[in-house]
Order: sequence, then C-alpha cells, then structure tokens
Amino acid sequence: GKLAYIRSNFGFLPHINTSLEQCGCPMSNQIELMKSAASHVEGEMGKLIFKKMEKVLDKNSGFQTLCKIADVLSGRKYSFDKEDLETGDIFCFKYAPVSSVDVERSFSMYKSLLADNRQSFKFKNLHKAFVTYCKSELSDRCK
Repeated sequence: GKLAYIRSNFGFLPHINTSLEQCGCPMSNQIELMKSAASHVEGEMGKLIFKKMEKVLDKNSGFQTLCKIADVLSGRKYSFDKEDLETGDIFCFKYAPVSSVDVERSFSMYKSLLADNRQSFKFKNLHKAFVTYCKSELSDRCK
C-alpha cells in the first residue's frame, strides 16, 4: 500500500526533475513548475512533505530573488527592489537554471580534465579539450 501511495502521489517528480534539467527552458517556467508540484499531491503525508519544501524555499533568499526576477521577466510585476541588480542585468536571468545540476556537471568535467594523470597536458591543448567537452555537453543536453 505504501508503494502505491508513493507512486500515485510522487510519480510526477522524475518528470519535473527532467524538465528542470533541460537546456533553454525559461527560468519563470522552471519556477512555476516547482511551485505547481504541491498541487499534485494528496493525503496527509504529501501535504507535510510539500509544506517542508515551501519552508525550505521560503528561507532561501536566493530563490526568493529568482522568483522576483521571474515575475518581472514574465510581466506579472514591473518593479524590482533589489539594489544589486540594474535593469539591464535582469534580462540576463531569462534562462538561468534553478537547479544546481549544471554546476555539478561542470565540477565533474573539471575533475576529469584536471585529473592527476593529466600532468603532460599543455595549456593550449587543455583549452581545446575544455572547449570541445563544453560544446559536446551543451549539444547533448539541448536536443
């Protein structure tokens, strides 16, 4: 019974994770996807889990800033009170990733390129390998 409950109430989460990892998805769509996840869950346990998620996201000031930027970019609001950002900087966030998957992938890439057995890599060749690796990763994810 517990497995059936988990499947019926949380079976949509892998799809949401996959959607958040996709390349070229506007940040406002990603945030709406995260916020809409709570509406899919039924039952006491599901409500408790998503209440916890909302608490964690409410405490995350960076996520709150991204939500405000997404509101400006989607046209729901036309003012932004953050002093650190200028109007010209806000549009750069249109396709900003909400999850840290890209960061983790880049660390894995750096680890493989800068491994101990790569001592004879010259900087010129390291640069070429790095560019090739980045372009192949980007083309694989954006298909």
